[in-house]
Amino acid sequence: MDPIWINAAILPWITVAMIPIAIRDRKTGEYLGFINPNTVFYFFTLLILQLVFMTGKFGMGLEAIVRAVAISILPFPLAYTYVVYTHKQLFGEPFVRNKKKGD
Repeated sequence: MDPIWINAAILPWITVAMIPIAIRDRKTGEYLGFINPNTVFYFFTLLILQLVFMTGKFGMGLEAIVRAVAISILPFPLAYTYVVYTHKQLFGEPFVRNKKKGD
């Protein structure tokens, strides 16, 4: 299967389904941030997948690495924008980006 079609299926799914749920606590709706085990796992999974795709198409080099990193980072700001505009009251709590410290 062509990597373009795989990306066309995986990237939107991760952007609108996986990351928005990973950055908020399911029970309280509290903002957890992007540095948590789930989002880090999603990033590295995407990075490895993109490196496989890009090295297969462009060979191992700087261009393949830059493209893989860029494509792996892209879903995160898009997911944040998606959450801000569509999940204002997800889990019964308004979306507030301020992360609680020490709780």
